[in-house]
Amino acid sequence: MISMRCDATVCLAVLLSLVAGGVRAPAAPSSGYMSESRRCFDCDGRHFVGLTQSKKLVVWDALTGRAIRTLDGFQDPIYLAMLLPDGRSVLGQSFKLGTDSTTWGTTEKGRPDRSMRLWNIDSGKVAWRIPDSLFDAFSADGRRVYGVTIKAPRLERPKLVCWDLRTGAPAFTMPNFVPNGFLSNIAEESADGQRLLYSDQSGVTVFDLKSREKLANIRSTHEFGAPPAALLGNGDTFFYDSSPGEQGVIALYSLSQNGIVDKATFPSERLTLVGGQTFLDPWRPFAIGWLPRSEGFVSFCTGGHWMSYIKGRGLVDRGKGGTSGPHDIIVSPDEQSFVACYSTRQGEKETFKIEAYDAETCKKRWERPGMGIKFLPNGQLVVLDGDAVVFVDMASGAAKRTIRLEGFLSKND
Repeated sequence: MISMRCDATVCLAVLLSLVAGGVRAPAAPSSGYMSESRRCFDCDGRHFVGLTQSKKLVVWDALTGRAIRTLDGFQDPIYLAMLLPDGRSVLGQSFKLGTDSTTWGTTEKGRPDRSMRLWNIDSGKVAWRIPDSLFDAFSADGRRVYGVTIKAPRLERPKLVCWDLRTGAPAFTMPNFVPNGFLSNIAEESADGQRLLYSDQSGVTVFDLKSREKLANIRSTHEFGAPPAALLGNGDTFFYDSSPGEQGVIALYSLSQNGIVDKATFPSERLTLVGGQTFLDPWRPFAIGWLPRSEGFVSFCTGGHWMSYIKGRGLVDRGKGGTSGPHDIIVSPDEQSFVACYSTRQGEKETFKIEAYDAETCKKRWERPGMGIKFLPNGQLVVLDGDAVVFVDMASGAAKRTIRLEGFLSKND
């Protein structure tokens, strides 16, 4: 059985993935170059973007592995990076967590460079910079980005803002709403661009993007920050982790019916202590992969089992998994498969692997080394493995094509 300890490398999702147009932002900074590499790895089929061992953000040609551009300008560490849907730009985020988390880390000595920057890949120039902000999600049409301002609360309360990606100018600020926390927040726009789901440390809120009004505001706390949540394909219903106390519960909420229409309640396991005493250990979701079109999810739970849910079929125990939980799960665009990414640490050494599963049965298909994973829109799986990017066959796990990234392992500044 695994324990839910607060370890950012193991317990929190640290990899970006695109689901219905939304960016799944990492939950918290974690130490170590490999963790930073996972956060800053992205691929769109034409380009790769990633962080070299010298902590430089570089864009590579996806066909040759040749380094095209080094993106400079940040003072604080580069926290994450993402290729824009236009294929010509990179959005980067710098962040260094301060020691005073109660004030959003803004009371530290010195001026932090907690900013978003948009680079043009062809010119290497910064198109715009937005200080004191962190991004959470792209809009469904790829023209805007949602994020949170992080100015000192004594001067200005944090805001949920939508910026125009072309100009960096604010498109609008969500009225009468103050985000709670900033690093583990989840934002996702519906496929039709009509609604926005936002999850922070206070719970889950759904907005109507035309009127900016709240359609739902659910108070729900989660021990690792924002409750995991996801909009379904119809835009009317959404999942969220509503676990009360120790018991794991994923609720399905309908906006049109103004309430919860189904719940997936995780089971408990009776454990025996030395001396013969027994107690019930309630299972909780450890990592979740959402199936928005199928109205379901797959989850590795704290009991060490894979669980799956499809609306109308209920929660199904798919059997015991590994001895440790994955730190991230991404689902293929056709929702037929999912890939889990694992990391283990011994002293200063961190080891990574990925495993592929059937989404319906949670049966493992294959495993291979890898520390960064991304599905392209056509269903092609791309894996970052050391200084190589591997295009992987989903049926077998074999490498169809391997590209070595020029200068990736260079430690020279």
